Amino acid sequence: MTGSQLALSARQQLLQFYEEIGLPSTLEALGLGEVALSELRRATLFACRSDSDIHRLPFPVVPEQLLAAMVSTTEPKASKEGRV
Repeated sequence: MTGSQLALSARQQLLQFYEEIGLPSTLEALGLGEVALSELRRATLFACRSDSDIHRLPFPVVPEQLLAAMVSTTEPKASKEGRV
């Protein structure tokens, strides 16, 4: 299984688990439905910094992929820099 296949499989399993136990699985459900794309980008840069535990996952995680996963079920509002 490639890294991207493993990441997709892990994400699908987590989303199913979240649903089973009633955890939020979208930005809106987390109360972040109005968050700007620029703010999400900043969060992914922080999450992917070199000393982050995110790099303990069995596949590489980069900010662009993390951002794509975050917005895959929710379209954030336009930031001051423009629409998504």
